[in-house]
Amino acid sequence: MLITVAVIFSFLAIWIGFATFGRKKQWSKIASIGGGFILGCVSIIIITYIAIPNPPQKGDILKTASNITIEITDIQTHKNVKNGMLVMGKVICPRNILPNQIKPAALEVIDDLKKRFYDCAWFMVWMSDDNRSYNAGNYIATAEYKEGNVSVRGGIPSDQEIAAVNKSPGELSIRKPDDLGLDVYLAFRKIKDTAYKNGKYLSDDEVYPRLSRQFNLPVSKIREIHMGIACYYMYKMGNKL
Repeated sequence: MLITVAVIFSFLAIWIGFATFGRKKQWSKIASIGGGFILGCVSIIIITYIAIPNPPQKGDILKTASNITIEITDIQTHKNVKNGMLVMGKVICPRNILPNQIKPAALEVIDDLKKRFYDCAWFMVWMSDDNRSYNAGNYIATAEYKEGNVSVRGGIPSDQEIAAVNKSPGELSIRKPDDLGLDVYLAFRKIKDTAYKNGKYLSDDEVYPRLSRQFNLPVSKIREIHMGIACYYMYKMGNKL
C-alpha cells in the first residue's frame, strides 16, 4: 500500500515539475523536462525511504499485534533460498500458555516477520515458555516458513495427558515447569555443557550429586525433577501442529 502511494506521489511530482518549469518562457523545453525529472526522482527517493523502512537487525526486539515478543537471534545468508537470507528468532510465551494457543501464536509470529523482512523467504523461530527453558534447549514449538511453506511442530501435554502418564505404572512422570524445576534443569545443562567444552563427558548420575549439594535436595529428588521437566518438553517434540 505504501509503495503504491509512493509511486503515485512520484508521478504527481514529475507532472508538477513539468507544469511549473514549462510556464517559464525563458526555460527551454529540455530544461523543463529536466527540472521535472529531477523533482520526480527526489520525491521517489524521499517517499520510498519513508514508505519502506529498513528491516530489523540481529538482537532487535519486536512486538506482534497481540503483544508477542520476538527477538531476532541471527540473520544468515544461504545460497539455496530466494534472496539468500535466513532470519532466526526467539519467542518466549507465557508459562501458562495452553496447547491450543501455540500454533496460532507461531503463525502470528511468522506473519509478522514476513511483513518486516519483505524480501526474505526463510524464517525459523524457536518458542519456549521461559528464558531458562530456552537457554537449556527446551522448546514448546518450532515454526518455519520457507518459500511459501509453513511448518509448526511441537506442543505441550495437556493436564489430562500429564495426569494419565503420572498415574500409569513405572518411573516415568511429567512435571509441569515451575521455578525449581527450571532452575534444576538449567543448572544440569550448564554442568554438562561446561564439562563437554573441557573435553569431558559426565553421565546424568555424575551430575545429580552436584545438583543435590547445590539445591540441598536428595539425589532421588533431583533425578525426579530433572526427568519430569525433560519429559514435559519431549512429550510432543516433533509433532506436527
